[in-house]
Amino acid sequence: MDKRELRREVKRELESLNKAKPETHRELSLQISKHLASFIQNSSSTWILGGFAPLPEEPIWDLELDQNFKERLAYPGDRGEGMSFFHCSFDELVESREFGVKILTPPPEAKEVVPDMLLVPGLAFSKKGERLGRGAGYFDRYLENFKGTRIGVCFELQLRGQLPSEEHDQKVDVVVTEAGIYNRSSC
Repeated sequence: MDKRELRREVKRELESLNKAKPETHRELSLQISKHLASFIQNSSSTWILGGFAPLPEEPIWDLELDQNFKERLAYPGDRGEGMSFFHCSFDELVESREFGVKILTPPPEAKEVVPDMLLVPGLAFSKKGERLGRGAGYFDRYLENFKGTRIGVCFELQLRGQLPSEEHDQKVDVVVTEAGIYNRSSC
């Protein structure tokens, strides 16, 4: 299956999840957030976490993060030179079209930072760290030079055994779902 077909398939599955039982989306997101909080707590005590404002069909990853976590967050924005991360809280995000779609991004006055850990959205992931994004390449370009921990965040239904991959596609180190944490190095 090529990337375009797989994107359509996963989008249909996510749409089905959200339409059939909207409360299931939140329940699964809560489990993902618990696993994510556990993973982050076992990491370095001084860090900045690069997150993303979830689209309606994506997991709500911050449900279990306490205030200590939330003060260390950064979100992506594009100030004309490609994607960068800016320190701010979720409540400070503003609606924009910086990435070609209506999305929440940091306010103009937010300070640019380099995250130590980066949450990476995707339509599909494999346990080996492969990722299928939405096709625009923003995260792949950012990840080319990113040296920190790369954390894929998705629902278990988005996991695939293998994904089509091209030379520019970047992998994640771990994938967090409602079922647990999959470490690429142990798969």
